[in-house]
Amino acid sequence: MSFSIYNLNIMEIKTVLITGATSGIGKACACKFAKEGWNLILNARDTSKLEKLIYELEMECPKLVTRPLICDVRDREQVKAALENLPADWKTIDLLINNAGLVIGVDKEHEGSLDEWDVVIDTNVKSLLAMTRLVVPGMVERGRGHVINTSRDKHSPLNQSVPLDTPFFDGNSYPFGALRASSADPEELIIDRDRVAEALESTRKQLSEFEAKILGLYLDGLSCQEIAKAVGKSPKSVDNAVQRVRRKAARQLSSGDISKR
Repeated sequence: MSFSIYNLNIMEIKTVLITGATSGIGKACACKFAKEGWNLILNARDTSKLEKLIYELEMECPKLVTRPLICDVRDREQVKAALENLPADWKTIDLLINNAGLVIGVDKEHEGSLDEWDVVIDTNVKSLLAMTRLVVPGMVERGRGHVINTSRDKHSPLNQSVPLDTPFFDGNSYPFGALRASSADPEELIIDRDRVAEALESTRKQLSEFEAKILGLYLDGLSCQEIAKAVGKSPKSVDNAVQRVRRKAARQLSSGDISKR
């Protein structure tokens, strides 16, 4: 992850609360803000994973000050109690990063599990709203604060890694998974299908054998669950491979001239 806190115009902020902090974007954010000298409130359900992360961060940043927030973000009362039990000097949360989320229930609509859909909505939507509702009043009272909601675009076509209404991303314009709006002429960003095919063909040469197999099944239209069954791997392993392929394809697309001139 490559971004600067100064780009966010929040240089005065010193305390950040990160949900889902033990892996993925949440862990990357924790590492970045730790190096910048911020106070970290790190949320997770798994105490052992969170303790391991805090240990790793403190080894790398000896002056780091952290506070664990052990709770399941889906449990509103549990979250409320955890926030209320924070020491007074930790309740001044200047930046909230809503990162906790999961991906299950990705079967076709007529085969999907209603229970899994409930879990996804409770985790990815309702918990985000609840955490924001509990933290933001303090920000309003103090007259400062920011909320960042992270997300991942799951299982979208590879050639949408460079959307038509946004510029090619780089480390500075892609800080939290959300691309900045483009002021460029849309005509200049029309992607030529043949050039995309060329870019994807070049991308294949950079893939591992496993990634290449996943890409083939992906382009055949199989879902993440179907691919997992086909290759004998977990859906998470397949999804991670898809995301790696998407990143490599995006780099390939952004490095070449794929626009109509």
